[in-house]
Amino acid sequence: MGSQFWDILRQGIWASFTGGWYYEPKHSIFTNTFHLYLWLILLCLPFFIHLYISEMFIWILYSSIVSLIITIIKLVNWSLHHMFDTTEYIVEDTKKNRSSELEGRRPALREPNRWRKAK
Repeated sequence: MGSQFWDILRQGIWASFTGGWYYEPKHSIFTNTFHLYLWLILLCLPFFIHLYISEMFIWILYSSIVSLIITIIKLVNWSLHHMFDTTEYIVEDTKKNRSSELEGRRPALREPNRWRKAK
């Protein structure tokens, strides 16, 4: 029960406060770091643009670049799902594999009995 509370706190409440970023311990350090820096760039870049450059052309360029990146990610995601989800799946019979696997094994070695008295 306690771990569920921390998962909800980390993935739900913290992520909603930070705009979607949270530390996922199951992912690698590279993935978490990349996600953090990408989140920081997407969060802070509009603020910096607003503070230092107030031209409309820059906003149109920024919006176009972000839209292009999101569109590319969506197209790659769609193509991968289309490639892997529309083909026929292969059913493997696990009973045959297990029996043939067990037949090829050699018997386990027995440990010598250390407690047996020597004659």
